Amino acid sequence: MNRRMRLAAAVWWCALWCAPTARAVDWAAFRPQGYVSDFAGVVDAGGKRQLDAYCAAVEQATGAQIALVTIASLQREPIEDVTHAIFRAWNLDQKPQKNAVIWLVAVENRRDWMEAGPGLATILTSGEMAAILRQARPALARQQYALALMAAADEMGSRIAAAQRKTIAVRLPRRERRSLAESIPWLLAAGALLLFFWLFRVLGPPARHIRPAGGGFGGGETGGW
Repeated sequence: MNRRMRLAAAVWWCALWCAPTARAVDWAAFRPQGYVSDFAGVVDAGGKRQLDAYCAAVEQATGAQIALVTIASLQREPIEDVTHAIFRAWNLDQKPQKNAVIWLVAVENRRDWMEAGPGLATILTSGEMAAILRQARPALARQQYALALMAAADEMGSRIAAAQRKTIAVRLPRRERRSLAESIPWLLAAGALLLFFWLFRVLGPPARHIRPAGGGFGGGETGGW
């Protein structure tokens, strides 16, 4: 009896250990929901309509297709693999001009990835993609997903249309400016600089035996959101 119990326990633990592999997501089974496939359910209906209309206008003017995708979780898979799996499953790599681009946002993992077909390689270079994502990530950090998708779509559409010297008939709403909170570091730096010059004029130059501290300030790009 004890031998049977030990064997049953071993089988149970083996099944429990293998369960995550068995539950792996079949990304190829996902089906597009228009230009915006909001599987995470984070984009409002109005924002989705505006994005669909804009992406349709981009495709009509340039022939390029923009796919915007949100998912809840990557299920412990690399985001570039998930993006590529969806890109291929939706035949975005089979378009005649191979000029489709996909942007995937994994909400719970706070990760995103962009992939473009060979037809857009000279327009959406790695440097251009990085610039596009920098425009979208502040809204992602605030969990304003519709605005983030609009920022990315607008940047992609504008670059593609400019390269082809085409005009897009539909425009997205003007994106929000930086909030005051985001501007505070620059305001503090500017205020400190003004205070330094004011003190310099009032008190005069520092004594010779005092060496002013060196340093400065500048901007930097963060790697996540």
